[in-house]
Amino acid sequence: MVVQDIDAMDQSRDRLTELADDAQALKEAAADADPEFGTWGPFLGALVGLAYSGFVSWQVTALMEDVPAAIEAHAIRLDACARAYQATDEDIAAQLAIVNSSLDEVAAAVTQAQIC
Repeated sequence: MVVQDIDAMDQSRDRLTELADDAQALKEAAADADPEFGTWGPFLGALVGLAYSGFVSWQVTALMEDVPAAIEAHAIRLDACARAYQATDEDIAAQLAIVNSSLDEVAAAVTQAQIC
């Protein structure tokens, strides 16, 4: 039988949310560190700057664009999973309480029948 540790899932969700915030800060830092087209000067900039802007800058921007949202989405899914496990655990506990109550009633009836 597998028992889900809801507290551990909540801690993981919180950590994922922190990582999403860190990824957002990293995304902003990468955008700030991205050199302007003319950084390398007019001649070298035409060669290096054009290639950099056309490939490296675009790749970094494209990759970093989705990272914070993707991490946050994992946190949301993990939270939904934890809440589903928690609701199931509560439902099972309620059903077991009903069974326990029924068994107590049966035990009382058996005890009363033996006395009479």
